[in-house]
Amino acid sequence: MSEAKALAGLRALSLEKLLDFKTLRIRFQPQDRPYRIGHLLFTHGQFISRWSAMSAKRHYERFGCCTIHGHTHRLGSFYHTDISDTFAAFENGCLSTLTPDYVTAPDWQNGFSVVYHSKNFFHVDQVAIIRNRFCFHGKLHEKKNDSITGLVEDLS
Repeated sequence: MSEAKALAGLRALSLEKLLDFKTLRIRFQPQDRPYRIGHLLFTHGQFISRWSAMSAKRHYERFGCCTIHGHTHRLGSFYHTDISDTFAAFENGCLSTLTPDYVTAPDWQNGFSVVYHSKNFFHVDQVAIIRNRFCFHGKLHEKKNDSITGLVEDLS
C-alpha cells in the first residue's frame, strides 16, 4: 500500500477479493477492530508481558471480559472466578517460524486455538505444536522431517 498508493484503494486488490473469502465463507475482520462471538472477545491484542498467560491476564483486566488474542505469538491461558462468574483469557500462539530474521530467540510458541461456542457457552482448546508435532482429539499429527533439532546452534 505504501509503495503503490494509487492502487491501494482498488477493491479488486483487497485481501478479501484476492483470496476469494466470499466463496470460502470467511468473514474478514481488520486487526484493529475487536469483535465478539457470544461471550468471547476476539482481538489482535495490545499488551505483552514477560511470561505467557500474563499477557492474557492483562487483556482480561483491560477489557473486563473473556478474551483471545494472538499479539504475543505465545500460548497461554488465564482464569479468574469472582462471586458471580468465571472468566478466561487466552494467548493464541502462532503458526510462523520461531526463528525470524528480525529477532533473536523470541519467546514464542507454535500453536493454535479451536473455539467451540453456542449462544451462552464457549470452550477453547489450545493446541501446542512442539517440534512439528501436536495432538488433537487424541490423535498425534506430525511433519516428517529428519532435520528437526529444536536447538539454536549459533547465536552470533
